[in-house]
Amino acid sequence: MNNFSKEDFVKETGLSEKDLNELKEAFVEKYADLKGWDSTNLTQEQLTEIYQQEEYKKAGLLFS
Repeated sequence: MNNFSKEDFVKETGLSEKDLNELKEAFVEKYADLKGWDSTNLTQEQLTEIYQQEEYKKAGLLFS
């Protein structure tokens, strides 16, 4: 598994940090909806679960 810093990740994928943040926000909304959670009112435990998902950690990698 590659451990990219944010700067390396942005460079590697060619995405801007704004694009990367938008992809992560979209994942949060999708994941929250899948779990039946309100994406605008997530608990710390829910956020932690989201942040641990590989899809969140590697948002944008499929576009590189």
